Amino acid sequence: MQELSPALADADKYVKLTRRKKQLDLELKTVKAELETVQQKVLDHMEEGRLPESFRHDGASVFTRAEIWASAKDGDHESLAGVLSEMGMVEYLPKNVNSQSISAWVREHRNEETGEFDEDLIDPRMREVLKITVTNKAVVNGA
Repeated sequence: MQELSPALADADKYVKLTRRKKQLDLELKTVKAELETVQQKVLDHMEEGRLPESFRHDGASVFTRAEIWASAKDGDHESLAGVLSEMGMVEYLPKNVNSQSISAWVREHRNEETGEFDEDLIDPRMREVLKITVTNKAVVNGA
């Protein structure tokens, strides 16, 4: 049996690892869905008094915890920002540009033919304040 060149061996390993990752991602998706279902059953049992709100089982602690998230009602960030400002809660106002949003905007202004960011597509003032990084990645499809 002929041995693979180091480069081909790396490519072979990359393909196999990509396939394994896809299998694990699918398995994880299934486990997460099952966890949600069983978690709700456990919460129902706690609420109905069949299980305590905090207990140990099989070497693990099981308990309830409230997770609380807040965001702008109806997506009206301007009104929320106005109220925060009026209340003197300026520490909650945005301090940074959302990098995912600005990255998406930059991608929209890339010349599709050349892959470059032409001067006429991105305002020079923006080019002065943006750091644009392009990273190339290898991708395996159909694994």
